[in-house]
Amino acid sequence: MHLFVHLMSIVVTIGTTIRTTDAYNPYEVLNITRTASIPEIKKSYRLLAKLLHPDRNKEKSAENKFIELNKAYELLMDPERRVLYDKSGVTEDTPNFRSRPDYSSFKRFDFDPFDTYTFTSGSGGQQYHFNFNAPNTYHKMTITARAYENNVIPASHSRPYLILFYGDLCFACLQMETYWQKIVTDLEPLGVGFATIHSQHESKLARKLSVQTLPYIMSLVEGEPRAYREPQISLPNIVEFIRKSLPKDLVQEVTDSNYEQFLNGWHDNRVRTLFVTEESNIRLRYQLIAYEFRERIAFAHVTGNEASRQILTRYRVDPKMNSMLIFNEDITRTTATLSVFELKPQLMRDVLESNKFLLLPRLASQAMFDQLCPTESVRSRRRLCVVLVTNNRPEHEPKREAMREYMRENNYPKERFRFMYLYEEKQPEFVKALTVASNAPPAASLTGPTLQVVVLWRRQSDRVFYEWLPNGWDIGDSKRANETKANLNTLLTKLVQNTEE
Repeated sequence: MHLFVHLMSIVVTIGTTIRTTDAYNPYEVLNITRTASIPEIKKSYRLLAKLLHPDRNKEKSAENKFIELNKAYELLMDPERRVLYDKSGVTEDTPNFRSRPDYSSFKRFDFDPFDTYTFTSGSGGQQYHFNFNAPNTYHKMTITARAYENNVIPASHSRPYLILFYGDLCFACLQMETYWQKIVTDLEPLGVGFATIHSQHESKLARKLSVQTLPYIMSLVEGEPRAYREPQISLPNIVEFIRKSLPKDLVQEVTDSNYEQFLNGWHDNRVRTLFVTEESNIRLRYQLIAYEFRERIAFAHVTGNEASRQILTRYRVDPKMNSMLIFNEDITRTTATLSVFELKPQLMRDVLESNKFLLLPRLASQAMFDQLCPTESVRSRRRLCVVLVTNNRPEHEPKREAMREYMRENNYPKERFRFMYLYEEKQPEFVKALTVASNAPPAASLTGPTLQVVVLWRRQSDRVFYEWLPNGWDIGDSKRANETKANLNTLLTKLVQNTEE
């Protein structure tokens, strides 16, 4: 009872201090002195927020007073803005001041923000138990502005992120914590990244991203933020929000009429993958997988019906199962197939990771070189990388195809042998660095009528050992082709067995 009387007396006091005019004194609004400490500001805010929240206080002026209270709290909890106000009286209502969050939309989540709070009886009467400072889901997932810039933005190029801004004494944030945890539990295994950011602790980042209400949800895809605008938060709405945040056409729809065109598109240096399902809609898990592997793999979806009967028959797919078919340059057969009732994301990732390169991929970047030709620390396990030097000319394609035929005939294990080609005109420095050896062919003959082959291996990240194939990749006729392939066999056998540099 003593607490109740005390609260009523404060209501009388704040009725004369909280004003709804444009100019106001934040210290008076919070009923504190100018020398109040941060804990004192928080304590006063908590007490007044309980009294003025419109879901509890039915007075007509309660909403405006609650908005003013939050504005005052935001201002005084920001050290820079508090100093500015103390020196010049500048607040967010002062002309030309930067815009601040609009608290008038605090009802946007359509639930009672006091549902999660309990009342208990104590020796002093009834007391509120607000566990604002206890570790919770938000705190465990919280990142700093530096982590956002250095870690999350780069990571968003391989997986979409869903980020929630929260703050101290945000009733709606506390109310939706359990639901946020459910969203994380359901979507994180599919490949969605999650993080939370404390809007007061990272106020500069919040302003940079135009955070206007709490809780505030945004997606981050390829480093680009996108705000969640729906008035209600639900799992279906969140799923649709993520779909719209992803790049378009990650997974295209194919049927019997155009699947060969899709599979034959491997000249873009990407493996082809088909998702075959009974459902006509492309599930989010497939879109997320496609986003993660889009640099190396192109994806399409097939609905198991009459329009895809030829596909189902040709590749022996059970239309009642969910299947994933992976293809390289040879579209007559798959390089890997998954066919189960439920395609689990991690299983798909594991299979795709093992098959994300073509039989003869084009070496196009340092990152790709590091994946195909990693540094070997064990001297006795030399890993050889066979590189065919070509140009981007139609007449060179038969010679690349001859290398693919050689690979199919010999079936070298990928763990010890990797084959690839490059365009000399696009990797001139790389090729130039390999022509200083005494047995290197003349630079002018690298992409002449007879193409050249160089075999590489790495013991250190900054050192590459190599040897050129004598007489090059000469496949002018069947006799010379057989001799060339025999020479390459001899060279590879010698190098893989010789552990001396």
